[in-house]
Amino acid sequence: MRAIPFLALTMMGCPSTGSDGTTVIGDLGGEAFNPDTVVFDVYGAGPEDSAAPDDQQFMLVFADAPDACPLLGPLFHYWWLRCESACEGLLANQDLWPDGELRMLWVGITVDQDLEDAYTLANDDGPGLFTTTYRPVDLSRLEGLDQTGCFDACTADYGFLLTEQSRANVGDLELRGYSDELLEGELDVLLSEGEVQARFDAPQCDMGLHGP
Repeated sequence: MRAIPFLALTMMGCPSTGSDGTTVIGDLGGEAFNPDTVVFDVYGAGPEDSAAPDDQQFMLVFADAPDACPLLGPLFHYWWLRCESACEGLLANQDLWPDGELRMLWVGITVDQDLEDAYTLANDDGPGLFTTTYRPVDLSRLEGLDQTGCFDACTADYGFLLTEQSRANVGDLELRGYSDELLEGELDVLLSEGEVQARFDAPQCDMGLHGP
């Protein structure tokens, strides 16, 4: 991909630059995408599992709201229709809900033999592959609901919080380094809503990642 180099886009646009060394340039739905939260987590064993996944997997998330980490675990549960835990976590962190739509890119990465490598965009998981999904939500739809009301809405309509959803159809990802506290790399993805480029030093966020 990379038709326009990252540094050229930096000069052309208005990048979002965090104090942690992360720089994002992007436009989604005709509006600049300036994520205040860029974090990652590692997939682990589920509550009933006795073994970790066969492949090492990461989830990298870009969210355009500050201090959004406590919302990401419940939202990950929401994607997997774990309505009870999703509602509990979202309602417990109502003070972190943004005033408007919360726009997020979820980047799933399955590590190849050498972690520091280029990865190929795909629709499925596999060694050396990554996926990118755009999932904006409107958390104001939870206002006035208690745990039971949220659970009923979630089970009746999976998409009750989603305002839209799409996958990147073109993209590049390169990982430069990883520790328990930090995932470093570069991302360039093209979606129907726009393009996002990033150089990221993403700190760890405990999202409680495991499969359904």
